[in-house]
Amino acid sequence: MIDSVKEIEACYHCGVKTKSPIVKQDHCFCCRGCLGVYEILQENELCKYYDFNSSPGQTIDQAKQQAHKFAFLNDQPILEQLLHFKQGDRLHIKFYLPQVHCSSCLYLLENLYKIHPGVISSKLNFAEKNLEVAYNKSVTSAFDLALALTKLGYEPYFSLSDLGKSKFKPKTENPRLFQLGIAGFAFGNIMLLSFPEYFAYGSDLDGLKPYFQWLSILLIIPVITYSSMEFYKLAWGGIKEKYLNIDLPIVLAMAITFFRSLYEIYHHIGPGYFDSLSGIVFFMLLGRTLQDKTYKSITFNRDFTSYFPISATVFERGKEIYKSLHHIKVGDELIIHDQEVVPVDGLIAAGKATIDYSFVTGESHPVELDAGSWVYAGGRQLGSSVRILAQKTVSQSYLVSLWEKSTNQILEKKDPQSTNESNYVQKASMYFTLGVFSVASLAAIYWSVFNPAIVWTAVTAVLIVACPCALLLSVTFTHGHFLSLFAKNGLLVKGSKVLENLNQVNHLVFDKTGTITDSKNPHIDYVGFELQEGELDAVASLAKESVHPYARLLSRYLNRVAVGIFDIENKLSAGITGVWDGKELRLGSSEFVELLSEQVFDHQEGSKIWVRIGDRVMGYFVFSSSVRENLASPIKELGQNYSMTVLSGDLRDDEALIREIFPEKTNLLFEQKPVDKKRFIENLERSGKKILMLGDGLNDAGALMSSSVGVAVTDDIGYFTPGADAIIEGKSLILLPKLLKMAAYMRNIIWFSFAISVFYNIIGLSFAVQGKLNPIIAAILMPSSSISIVLITWLGSVLSARTLNLKL
Repeated sequence: MIDSVKEIEACYHCGVKTKSPIVKQDHCFCCRGCLGVYEILQENELCKYYDFNSSPGQTIDQAKQQAHKFAFLNDQPILEQLLHFKQGDRLHIKFYLPQVHCSSCLYLLENLYKIHPGVISSKLNFAEKNLEVAYNKSVTSAFDLALALTKLGYEPYFSLSDLGKSKFKPKTENPRLFQLGIAGFAFGNIMLLSFPEYFAYGSDLDGLKPYFQWLSILLIIPVITYSSMEFYKLAWGGIKEKYLNIDLPIVLAMAITFFRSLYEIYHHIGPGYFDSLSGIVFFMLLGRTLQDKTYKSITFNRDFTSYFPISATVFERGKEIYKSLHHIKVGDELIIHDQEVVPVDGLIAAGKATIDYSFVTGESHPVELDAGSWVYAGGRQLGSSVRILAQKTVSQSYLVSLWEKSTNQILEKKDPQSTNESNYVQKASMYFTLGVFSVASLAAIYWSVFNPAIVWTAVTAVLIVACPCALLLSVTFTHGHFLSLFAKNGLLVKGSKVLENLNQVNHLVFDKTGTITDSKNPHIDYVGFELQEGELDAVASLAKESVHPYARLLSRYLNRVAVGIFDIENKLSAGITGVWDGKELRLGSSEFVELLSEQVFDHQEGSKIWVRIGDRVMGYFVFSSSVRENLASPIKELGQNYSMTVLSGDLRDDEALIREIFPEKTNLLFEQKPVDKKRFIENLERSGKKILMLGDGLNDAGALMSSSVGVAVTDDIGYFTPGADAIIEGKSLILLPKLLKMAAYMRNIIWFSFAISVFYNIIGLSFAVQGKLNPIIAAILMPSSSISIVLITWLGSVLSARTLNLKL
């Protein structure tokens, strides 16, 4: 039973601020959806969910809880392609849950069996936001599980790309982890076996010395053959492409170290350098593993199938069935519900459609279409269901052709000799290698004149101690740390090449719709007669029951006390009506509220929801573009260091709004088609500019991939974004000036660590050129150099983040 209603600041479940919360047991809730989740958790003794984090839940949009969204899960052929395991009545399925964000989510989702009958177990992969559920199909179904998760605020996300994957193959393990483990094991044990040599050099070690040496040889063999395989492949790749990468001198130094160590042990000259060799391999693999870790959690190589749903509702032989998109053919009659993506090009057969093409064309205003009009794949229906007669298959649709053009651009952009190695690493390693060979040659010439007996010793010592491994460590560890820092602050970068390109950017290009403007939080004004408190409550309550997204935005904006509305009826593509306090209440178009020609209201541009109470039209709420919150200040800061352009596929309606926040010299271009955006970027790049392009729609894909750095903007990292070099969360756009500064700090840290590496090499070379490279000196210098680089890069990255007040 609900206790009362009072005013507080935040919902106990989701944290949303509300003027009129529902109160139960001293806890306040913004809506009945959040209250419903609390009651479920309380009933199942899972209220510990609220102990881990304050207000950890998601706002529950009850309008989204529609069964048809997951009806395809009742189709056995489609379900078979989604299952990961099946044996008898036991089935396993994975749900991708973009809403997962904290330890409370982990607690709740892994206790799903307490809430939903038939669930055997549930395991959450927090990094990938995948929930694997094992369930008994005789008790529950995948459809029921999806609805249950949605009711808890974790609506599963399915896309066409989920089909056709091999679900029953065992997971492929990462070979680098095995290589790293073997190298680490060998490094630790060889160091232990070498300690007696260090402190009792020349003695027989009670007869154990030969056994220790042979054990070291046995331990180093898998390191030099298996763990180092990656370096051999990259070095050979560089040779085939006829350019010097850093792996080639590393492989050469490793080979010389290995064979000289074998020579010394065989001839009883010394213990060799196996400890140093295994340590270097271990640290290099560790650095590359760290660098890869961050951007493996997100897939950058997405295609149009990540945007499309798995299936569509088809009206066939008098009933609704569900077909996989691959099986839709020309002539099929599709039913497109509210918020669903149109999967094929077709004609509207019945109903009035309101299509949002913003992702495809960049046009921010929905398009109203009547029966007989063409509708294109990629648009999203807003409002009541419509029927569409398919005129093309999925693969022939406009969206797919637009995507394929973007994909071709991606392929053109790729350099056949491109690797993930930084340009400054290539340059540094080239000069470093030339310098090492010069020192080795001079040492050979000198000793061939004064003492030919130690020529071999001096030359090999130079090549061993001057291994460019520390250069590689400088880059891989620095990039690894900064990739992680960028990700924690909402920018996921595809690789180290992109980090380097960020430092070369001198011109910024912004898309407007969804990038600068916030489509989920438009600016709302009211024009008309004053509405009393009770009338505002009634308008908000009725708007909340509407299927139209603008009406639900209006309800959220008004944030009023819920009042009783009776005889509610949604009118197809017109509005919604209900009865309040004995009077008819209407929200919708001017025609729906029966606006008379003699009734004149001040005009404002934008989408409108008219209000009629009883016999009187009160006025209208108008929706217009709004700039993302707190974005004006960062834009002005960027304008001090970069020239800027705004490209938009939209009309010039928002020019004044954009002018307010951008510097006076900013070039604003509107009504730009995808090909226009791409051509503009290409011309700027040819003129010598290094472009950072930010966009959110498929219409931006060509421009993104033509830029030096293309950044896709999204309000949800988990959902589909166009192909790009990086992905940034919408809320992190305000951090863009700091993120670009951090990229510059990263370059300085790399050069500083290079200097430290050179310092260590100078010390080592001073011994090596004299032919006096004792194994103890090598064992101290080489690991010390590696550990110093690791510590310096970590400390530098931490100080950079703290200096800029960014998350660590």
